[in-house]
Amino acid sequence: MLQPSLPERERGPGADDVSGALARLLASDAFDAAPRSRQFLAYVVQETLAGRTRELSQAAIARRVFQRPQGFDPAVDPIVRIQASASVARSSATIWAPALVTPCASTCRGAAMLRSCGGPDQPS
Repeated sequence: MLQPSLPERERGPGADDVSGALARLLASDAFDAAPRSRQFLAYVVQETLAGRTRELSQAAIARRVFQRPQGFDPAVDPIVRIQASASVARSSATIWAPALVTPCASTCRGAAMLRSCGGPDQPS
């Protein structure tokens, strides 16, 4: 039995909308001198849009984004938590944050990780 699709308003923004908001956010002054924060946020959002949220973990992000070795231990090296907090703080300082962070917060395991790493709670 087919379930009716959600009204567009309840589905949230489409991938093109989120990608566009991400591009504007990463081009903002808040991210101008923050390459690690740009890399982190771009990776988390792109993986989420690709449907790979189950693969988002501190270890995976550390290896793929920050070139940490296979045996990366997040208890010893806090780079992912630090960049998650920095990315949330930087994105909160821009006008594009609601267009990107809020929709991702309700569906992105990475966004949940951002909140658990010290970033501000985002409304779902």
